[in-house]
Amino acid sequence: MHSKRIYLTTLVVMMCLFKSNAALALGTEADILITNDVSLSYTVNAVNQSTTTSTDFRVDRKLVVDVTNDDSDWVTAVPGQVTSPIGANTLPAMNFTVYNNSNDAVDIVLGLIDQDGTQVTGFSAVGTTAFDEDAIVVAIDVNTNNVYDAGDTVIVPVGGHYRVTDTMGSTLAADSTIRIVVAIDIDSAVGADEYAAYTLVAAVANGTVVIDADDSGNISPGSGATADDNLNEIAGLDVVFADAGSANAEDEQGDFFPGFAGIVNPDQASDGQASDSGGFVTGIALDIAKYVQVLYDPILGNAYADRDTASGTNPKSIPGAVLMYVIGVVNSNAVLTANAVTISDDIPDGAPEVVDEGDQANPATAIVIPNSVTFDVDGVPTAFDLSGVTDLDAVSHTACSVPASAPDWHSDVEIGTDTTTTNPEISGDVGNCGPGDQGFVVYFVTIDNT
Repeated sequence: MHSKRIYLTTLVVMMCLFKSNAALALGTEADILITNDVSLSYTVNAVNQSTTTSTDFRVDRKLVVDVTNDDSDWVTAVPGQVTSPIGANTLPAMNFTVYNNSNDAVDIVLGLIDQDGTQVTGFSAVGTTAFDEDAIVVAIDVNTNNVYDAGDTVIVPVGGHYRVTDTMGSTLAADSTIRIVVAIDIDSAVGADEYAAYTLVAAVANGTVVIDADDSGNISPGSGATADDNLNEIAGLDVVFADAGSANAEDEQGDFFPGFAGIVNPDQASDGQASDSGGFVTGIALDIAKYVQVLYDPILGNAYADRDTASGTNPKSIPGAVLMYVIGVVNSNAVLTANAVTISDDIPDGAPEVVDEGDQANPATAIVIPNSVTFDVDGVPTAFDLSGVTDLDAVSHTACSVPASAPDWHSDVEIGTDTTTTNPEISGDVGNCGPGDQGFVVYFVTIDNT
C-alpha cells in the first residue's frame, strides 16, 4: 500500500504568459448589468398616455477550470537526472494545460498529488515498481517547448506553497490558458522501467484562497462549507461551479483546506476544481554489446573466402590467431538522445602482452574481414555494416547520427604492439545517438605468439 504525497501550488499568474484559447468561454461575460425596459401606452378621454418601467439583473459567474495532461504517454526520464541547477541543459517534463473556461477572470490554485503505485489510465503498461522522486519542480512553460529548461519560470515555494508574483491583477482571464511543466530529480539507483505518476489539481480561488462553495449547493472538497442553494441575488453576483468531472479514478479531488491533501475520490462535476494525471517512466537510453570473432589462425587460415562468403574453415583462438572485436551501441529509447557518446576499450597489458593490437600474426597474409556481422544488443539481433573496414592495424568507427545502411567510416589512429600505452588503448567517438540510432567501433588483435 502506497501513501500519497501532496504538494500545494498557489498560482497567481502573470498576464503576459496567457494565451488565447480557440474555444469561447461559457457565454455572456459575468457582472454585466442587463436592463430590460417595458413600455405601457393607453388613452384616457382620447388623450394618449404612456409610461415606462425597467428591471435589472447581473450575469452571474459561471466558473469552469479545465486541466489537461498534454503527454500521450509516460514521459521517459533518466536515473540520476537533477533539476538544479538548470542552465543550458533540458529535462523531460510532464506537460499540463490549465484553461479558464469560465465567463469571468478567476484566480487558480494548483495542487500536485504523488500517486505512487497508481498507473495512468490510457498509458502504456510499464513495470510494476514505482519510485519516489528526490525533488520536484513546478514551472510555467514560458517558451512552450514541453521541457523544463532555463526559459521557464519556476514557481517558487513561499510559506510552504508555490506562488508566482503577479503585477497585472492576479487573475487568469476568461478564455486563457497557462502551460505548466513538472520535472523531478531521480536517484541514480532507480532502475529501468520504474514509474512515478502524478495528478495536477486546479481549483478556482479568490486570490490565494480557494472558493469554498458556490451559490447552487456545491462545495469545494474538504472545505466544510454549508451546501446552500441560495436564492438568486438579482442585483448581486452569484457564483456557480460548472466544471465537469473525470471518468479516470486516478484523477482525484484535492482538499485545499487548510493545507492540501488528496481525496480518494475521483474528480466530481461542479466541485470547483479539475484534475488530470501524467507520469514518468525510467529508461536507459543506450544499450551496448561487444562481439568477438576469430578471423584467422596460422593452422586453418581464414574464416572467410571473401567478404561475403564463409571459407568453410573454423579458425581457433590459438597463439598467432587474429580476432575481430565489434562494440555496438544502440539507442532503443524512443525519446531521449545520448550526447557525445564515446566507446572506449582496453587491451590487457603484460610482459609480454596476452594479445597485440592489430594484425601481428602474418602481415603478408590477406586476412579477410566480413562485410557485416549480426549480434544481440540487449536481446535484439542487430546488424552492423563493416564494409568500410580495411585496415586491421587501425581502430575504425562509425557515428550514430547516420543511417546504419550508410555508415560514415573513420579509420582512427594506427595501433601496434604496445606494453606501455595509458589505458584505454581503444577509443572511438560515435557522436550523438538519437532515438533508434546505432554506432560502433571495430578493432583487431593478435594472440601473442612469442
